[in-house]
Amino acid sequence: MQKYARWKDPITGINPFLPTKARLDDRDPLALVKPYLWSFKKLVGPLLSVAKLGVVAILFGVGYLVMSIGFVYSAVPAMKRAWTVGVAFVFGRLSLALLGFYYIDKEQVWLKKSLREKQELKKTTVDSIESGDLIIANHSSYVDILYLFTLYAPVFTEISSETKLLRTVSFVEAMMRTGEYPTLNNPNDTQTLAQICKHAKEHRLGPVVVFAEGTTSNGRALLKLVDVFDGLDVTQHHVHVFGIRYPFEDFSPSYIVGGKLSHLIGLGAQWYNNLDVKVCMYSPSLFRKSVEQEGIELSKEAIESILVQTTKLKMTSLGVSDKKDFFDFWMDKDTSGASNQSTTDKKTQ
Repeated sequence: MQKYARWKDPITGINPFLPTKARLDDRDPLALVKPYLWSFKKLVGPLLSVAKLGVVAILFGVGYLVMSIGFVYSAVPAMKRAWTVGVAFVFGRLSLALLGFYYIDKEQVWLKKSLREKQELKKTTVDSIESGDLIIANHSSYVDILYLFTLYAPVFTEISSETKLLRTVSFVEAMMRTGEYPTLNNPNDTQTLAQICKHAKEHRLGPVVVFAEGTTSNGRALLKLVDVFDGLDVTQHHVHVFGIRYPFEDFSPSYIVGGKLSHLIGLGAQWYNNLDVKVCMYSPSLFRKSVEQEGIELSKEAIESILVQTTKLKMTSLGVSDKKDFFDFWMDKDTSGASNQSTTDKKTQ
């Protein structure tokens, strides 16, 4: 659409902010009946979704209470951590299933590795990620957060794109903040990435999750990364890159703008949803420029390259500030549309 042309990346031709919609394929053998199936789902889906979301809310409440019992193990960090991870997995996986994610396609990928390194890495799995390790992922939905919480009960972060510092946020706050107005400068309780990873490692708080784009995209491409990696030695804090994608037919789980509750109801109204995850586990060869190099500092360029190869998505030149402008335009459009509708209603009375 022409009015959104300014947010189309000049190189890839992709608009990474415009919400994606289903397109009816005339070659689909069910193309003639799909409109009727959609109409039926629009009637039944919301009722089913509200019921499922009610169960999810109960699960979260019970899960929080059960997880609180883990505080009695606070004197034994290893036991407390094991309890937290176990509770998060049980209640998180049930919640994902209720939202239609019955099966999650997870695959480990190997990039730029010798045969020997591949053999060694086959012994490692996504379950071997430890406290203080860094998980870097693309970000297009609150489901990203629920999925990572289910696997690792990690430390979530929020990026302040102007200062290039981060602050830690709870799982609930991370869910609530997804798709909200982008944070450009948050001076409160911000730290460097190295400080957060060090604290998580020392106190066995789990891996640290960073959505390096700084905000959500629509899942069709990657946004320009915010360079928060300065000073992090990857030999001390291993870096694992996750590529998360949501193949869809009728409804996209990616959440970019608009009412979060209505999107959540739409997500729950689907018979099923797809989630594909590609994981590139840490290997020194991904970051080391020469064999003789000992300490390896993480770089934005290295992460961009790995993220592109892992997700199979194109990197755009648009970033957080562009998302902020798009968000402002979208909200102004909705406000002016509501105002015009109100004026029309008054004239017809």
